[in-house]
Amino acid sequence: MPTYPAAATAVQGPLPYPPKPCDKATWPPGEWHDEPDVMAWTDEVTGLHCAILRQSRSGVLNGYVAVPPGSPLDGRDYDTIDTEVSCHGGLTYSNRSSEGLWWFGFDCHHLGDFAPGDKDRWDHDEIYCPVLYVRRQCAKLAAGLAAIAAATGGDAD
Repeated sequence: MPTYPAAATAVQGPLPYPPKPCDKATWPPGEWHDEPDVMAWTDEVTGLHCAILRQSRSGVLNGYVAVPPGSPLDGRDYDTIDTEVSCHGGLTYSNRSSEGLWWFGFDCHHLGDFAPGDKDRWDHDEIYCPVLYVRRQCAKLAAGLAAIAAATGGDAD
């Protein structure tokens, strides 16, 4: 199990890319100070790898779900399936990791999302997307990816 310095902890499972350290010293008080910056797990329902990584500058969380090589979704651009899955703000990412997994992802830095590292947006009436919310959105995305893969004649896992 790898240890990532940015996370200051061991991470269970692969990640879409190496995390960057977050300097939270200038961020306002809030739950982001107590949350992990990196999480990885296997979705219990679909068996797909999931991950959450915090953007180092803005402080928002991004959610990711991977499909393995050979999946009908392997190598597909997120734009080709964005309307078929549901997750916070829609898909904004697809790429292959060093482990050979194809990752789909979303971010929580849209209009209405609070970004603790973005001082220009602190005055707005925005809502922070905490780890538990992002984890639920990952499960929702994993279910959607599994359903698409099954409908196209294959397994997402």
